Amino acid sequence: MIRALAAATGLALAAGLVHANVFYLKDGETGKTHGPFQMRNGAPVALGEKTYAVVVPAAERTPSIQQRLTRTVIPQLDFRTAAVSDIVEYLRKAAVEHSPYREDRHKSVNIILNLPPDAIRRLPPITLSARDLTLMDAIKAVCGAANLQYVIEPRWVTIKAKP
Repeated sequence: MIRALAAATGLALAAGLVHANVFYLKDGETGKTHGPFQMRNGAPVALGEKTYAVVVPAAERTPSIQQRLTRTVIPQLDFRTAAVSDIVEYLRKAAVEHSPYREDRHKSVNIILNLPPDAIRRLPPITLSARDLTLMDAIKAVCGAANLQYVIEPRWVTIKAKP
């Protein structure tokens, strides 16, 4: 998709300059780099007097759960003796708020805490502080601190007791 845009404009995709949902184009004649441009279906790409639109193939528009887990970055986590259920609720909201797939909010990650209420109440409180953590790393940190495990399903992540 980006390569087609580059070919249509006579520019090359700048090597190594594709990050998460941003890309750059490089003019092979002048060496000038254009961008950053948003890697989002319909996003405008203005080059000179022409404006192009990014067209993302349908297969690429639906990210896998692994992509959603690793591309959603939570800027800051700061919990002091917090209940696991409160942290999981925060992660649910953060999965939507910080999703790189903002134009399609239902593409965030569903997180299910699969424990009986009495088991949830018995979990020790957690203190966790981190910056710029992927959603996947945040889930791993919570599970590690609470001695729980997570299972990645095709449409959600389940947090549950270890066997």
